[in-house]
Formats: sequence, C-alpha cells, structure tokens
Amino acid sequence: MKNILLILAAILSMGFISSSRAQEINKYKPVKQASVKVPHTVPSYKQLAGIYYSQKDWKNYEKAMLELAKMLPYDGWIQYRLAGAYALQDNKASAFDLLLKMQDIGFAFDLDASADFTHLKNTGLYDHLQKGFASNKEAAGTAYISNTTKQENLLVDALAWDNKNKDLYMGTINTGEIWKIDSKGKETLWLSSGKIKEVQSIADLLIDETRQILWVVSNPSASLNAKSKNPNARSSVIAINLKNKKVVSHLNVRGDKFNGYLSAITSSTAGDIYIADAKAPFIYTKSPDKDELIIHANLKGLTGFRGLAVTPDNSRLYLADFEKGLISLDQRSGKVEPLKLYKPTILGGIEEIYFLDNNLFIVQPGMYPAKAMQFNLAEDGLTIIGLHTIGSSLEHMNDSTAGTPGKDGFFFIGNSQWGRFGKGGKKVNDKDEPTYIYHAATEPPPEKEVSAEIKKAG
Repeated sequence: MKNILLILAAILSMGFISSSRAQEINKYKPVKQASVKVPHTVPSYKQLAGIYYSQKDWKNYEKAMLELAKMLPYDGWIQYRLAGAYALQDNKASAFDLLLKMQDIGFAFDLDASADFTHLKNTGLYDHLQKGFASNKEAAGTAYISNTTKQENLLVDALAWDNKNKDLYMGTINTGEIWKIDSKGKETLWLSSGKIKEVQSIADLLIDETRQILWVVSNPSASLNAKSKNPNARSSVIAINLKNKKVVSHLNVRGDKFNGYLSAITSSTAGDIYIADAKAPFIYTKSPDKDELIIHANLKGLTGFRGLAVTPDNSRLYLADFEKGLISLDQRSGKVEPLKLYKPTILGGIEEIYFLDNNLFIVQPGMYPAKAMQFNLAEDGLTIIGLHTIGSSLEHMNDSTAGTPGKDGFFFIGNSQWGRFGKGGKKVNDKDEPTYIYHAATEPPPEKEVSAEIKKAG
C-alpha cells in the first residue's frame, strides 16, 4: 500500500499541459509503474497521460486521452492530442475522422509541427487537412482597430463602456490601474496604482450608468508589480463613484479561507450584481438593497467560470466554463443546461461572454486561432442559430481576452499581452507594445431557412 501511495503521489506531483495554447505534450521521465489507479479527475488523467506518453505506451495513452475527452468535450487541444494518440498507433481511420471534424469546426493546427502524426503523412487526406487548417488561420471578421493606446506595456484584462458619457475604461493586471479613453480618443490615467489600496490586479469592470458607479473586480496576483501590491488585500468587488472616484462599497467573499479568483461581473436592469469564480463553480451575488456578497449558486460538476452574462430581465444567466463550454442557468426554475447548436462548433476556451439584444458576444482565446464571436440566439434563449466570426487572425490579434458591448457593437482587446509579463509584472522581453482595441458592429440574425435547418436536425 505504501508503494502504491508513493507512486500515486509521484503521478500527482508531475506536470502536464495546463495551458490550452500549448501544442505539444510535455516529455516526462519514465516511472517503473504507471498502471496504478488514480482519482477520476482532470488533473490526475492529464498527469497519467503524460506518463504513458513518456513511456511510449500508446494504447494506455489513448485510453487516458479518451477519458479526458469525455470529461472535457469542448477542449480542442484534448481532441487534438487524442487524434495524435490514434496516429501514433497507425489508426488512420480514427485519426483522420477526428481531425476532419476539427477542421470543419475551424481549428488551424499544423500537423507537421508534431511527430505524433508521422504515420498520416504521404496521403492525400493529410495534405487536404493541412490546406484546410491553413485556410482556417487566414484573417476573418469585420472588426477594425478603433483605438491604439499611447501607453505601452499594459496587461489589459478588463473593459467597460460608459454609454452615457461615451467613455471606454480599461483595467490592468500588471499595474492595477484604470485608464479612460474618451469620445475623442483622449487617453488618461483615471485611477493610478495604489490610489485605492483595495484595488489590485483588475479582472473585470462594469459600469452602472443609472447610478454612475464603476464596479471593479480585483484579486491579489503574482503578475502585479511590487509597487502596487497590498499584502492585506483579498479578492473583492469595489464600487467607485464615477464623478468623485470615492469608494462607495467594498465587498469580500465571506470566510477567511476563500481561495478562488473572482473573474467576471454582470448586472441586470434592476441592479442585481453577479460575480463569477474562475477556480470553482460558484456564482456570487449582491442585491440592490443589500451591501453584501453571498453565494448565489454552486454548480457542482463544472470547473469554474471565466465569464458570465445575464439577461436584462434577470431570467437567465449565461456562464463560460473554459473547459466545459457555455452553460445556461434558468433563474426561475434553477435548471442548468448547455447551450444548443444548429451546427458543430467549439464552445470551450471562452474567456469573456456578454449579452446584448438577444446575442452573446464571446472572446475565445482557447480556440486556435483565437476568435471573437457573435452568437445569435433563438427566442428560447438556449439555441444558437447564428455564428459570426467578428475577429480571427487579424493584425495585432494574438492574445485576445477582455471585451465589452458598446457603441452599437462590441469592443475587445486584440493583444492582452499576458505572455509578455512574468512574476511581479516584469517584462519577459524588451519589446514595448501598445494595446490594440478592436470594435465590430452587431451582425443581424440569420435568415428563416436556418430555423428550418434546426427543426430538421432535431
């Protein structure tokens, strides 16, 4: 028993691919025994798959990847590695079938970059796949660069649009600052680093136009520079008066043992505030008449939410689970279910989600290439009846994250610059880079024949 526990500990301590953008399985040193039972969890199976890969035990590697594919059906990189597991065993039929489906969905892999697909080469279908993947990587979408910041080296991860004053606000991770771009394009530092000690790395922003409040989602972060760090700060939501910049409310999640990461904020027309946790499947809420943050929902079976949106009438919440896709929470019945599609697409890897005029706008860095999309919804609020790529592989669009509805459309960051900063907000290279902000107008819903296609499909 002791030996088994030691082996299990070794497995769980080993690393596996955690970034959805990584293209190659990390190589691991072989161990003497890898067939030990492990907990049926995503981290355990990722680590176990890494061990089988290092041992070139392709059959068991395939089994581990199949389990991961069941647990993470919307993770495109898991599907890619599963196709590689088939190819390593010269199972061309299964490998090609899966890769063709991924090509149809819109992925843009380069099979030549991995030796896993060597057995598939020198076939017409391989060449067809390569051409299709290359085509998927071409620039697409109607988005254009609306603003290029004068300030460089900002890790921007939050946007908010003030429709009343026509101002765009940006929140940063590495400096804990809030910048404002007015209707004439003038860029000013609205809230300097450390001005409000509770504000740390800014994960999201929300404008309450009626009350003229700017809500700030803040977290302690290893990416925050030392000058801005407050050792006593906790993950919190802070309300700041837009006119005098005074703190109106400062809310923490109850309990000293909170270990989550508050990631997104949204509100209904009536002023109900909802906040998502990226590390656990919790939704927190603040009602208009109470100045406290309480648990609204614990959606067990999901991994956590990087984005959320609510309908204006507060009847439905939309949640973006990075690994498990887009989820609907019916506020009246409490029913939780995935969104429905009239044609295949990937609904995982989504970082941001916004509701506007019966459309969902998303930013999807977990897709390759990264995309900004608009989904037209049917009247039921559950069925996606139109898919529009508003930005993909555009110039300067290399790490898209934050977005916000505004100006009769949707703003999003083309280059959040996450990969350019390390611990303490320090640059990992000497390159200076501004932030590129894109905008796209709202696309109309599809023609009636699409509805007929949905009915035909089931």
